[in-house]
Amino acid sequence: MIAAIDAADLDTGPADAALMRFLEAGWNAFDTDPFLLHLAVPPLDPEQERDRHGPILARLEQLVTRGQKQGEIDPQLPVAWVLSATLALGHAAGEEVRAGRLTSAEAVQALRSSIPRLLHPER
Repeated sequence: MIAAIDAADLDTGPADAALMRFLEAGWNAFDTDPFLLHLAVPPLDPEQERDRHGPILARLEQLVTRGQKQGEIDPQLPVAWVLSATLALGHAAGEEVRAGRLTSAEAVQALRSSIPRLLHPER
């Protein structure tokens, strides 16, 4: 997963476009190795959740901070909230795929549509 996210070159171009590459890299990893989708089920303990996703959240935090400085992500949103909300939407998409209510492609499209609205609603 980390290798796929790193290959998405998150430091290049607009942060909102890099965020879409981040999401697509994650979902491409799930498509390549479906076992990862089952690992995405959140544990009951929120601290375990943060620890387990630490390397991913570190990359996302850097991206969100850059996007806020450049005005591509709403700077009034707390970074911690953006990370939690993005992770929660990713888990929701994963649950929909696991339950058979969405295909992987539909989940990616839902995230592509939902996350930019969440992070910069006036766009």
